[in-house]
Amino acid sequence: MKHSPVYLFVCTALLCSAQKIEIRESTEKFYATERNAVKTTIYENVLKDVVEGWKDYLLKNKCERVADDKVEIYGHNIFLKEIINKPIDIYCRFVEDKETKQIQMRVALDIGAGNYIKSENNPNEFKLFEKAIREFAVKMTKAPIEAYMAAAINYQKKLHREIKVIENNKLKVEENIADTKIKIEKTEKKLAEKKAERELKINEMAAQKKINDTITDAASDRAKLAKKALEKLTDKQKDIEGTILDVEKDIKEYQLKIQNFEKDIKSGQDTKVFNLKEIETQKTIEENWKKRLDQIS
Repeated sequence: MKHSPVYLFVCTALLCSAQKIEIRESTEKFYATERNAVKTTIYENVLKDVVEGWKDYLLKNKCERVADDKVEIYGHNIFLKEIINKPIDIYCRFVEDKETKQIQMRVALDIGAGNYIKSENNPNEFKLFEKAIREFAVKMTKAPIEAYMAAAINYQKKLHREIKVIENNKLKVEENIADTKIKIEKTEKKLAEKKAERELKINEMAAQKKINDTITDAASDRAKLAKKALEKLTDKQKDIEGTILDVEKDIKEYQLKIQNFEKDIKSGQDTKVFNLKEIETQKTIEENWKKRLDQIS
């Protein structure tokens, strides 16, 4: 059985220590100018998926317009009611480090007329802003790990379904073997009867030959009748021989079927053993991913 690489994937992240998502305030350079912002790091993900996740986040918060110029993502008139109860503008930049699977995230929030949220000026709103960005970073860091864990779980379910099919198939094949053995018994009985019938015909032919040998006048009616009787017995004996060959062929085919049935059962049981071992492997992988998720906060 072939394995999908995602199921057997062992990420170095499994060996990492606890990963805490940090949020820091700083002045960051954006497309147009420098702005007060928060910055954080998203781990274990790829830029494309993070960008799509951020756009979804903006749209779910009733963002009026989302602009993506491949340098930064701008959200116009977004309603982040958990931060401030009015439409605001949000600027975000992502920088990816593919080698370390880290994505730097910079976010600035314009709460009106170019007034970018600051901890010193808007302490309550800023804490809520930090909380929202941190939750997004945690979510996007966990997302691929959750996908790997889900893959391991789904693979286990698939393996369990295969085992169930194998067990059901085994029952059906065992029934087929039992039915085929009954057919063999019946066919062997028929073979024995035909062989006995053949022996009778051979004896009858031998007796008829003796009678024929005692007739000296080959042209007599008696000789002609004796000859026809022997020919009839001979034809009958040939028919019996043909039936015996057919019956013996049937028995061999039944025996071959049983051998193939038994091979199917063995193959299924081998697959079952493999699946059971693989399920244990996937459980370990699932547990490792779960531990990794628990380390992210």
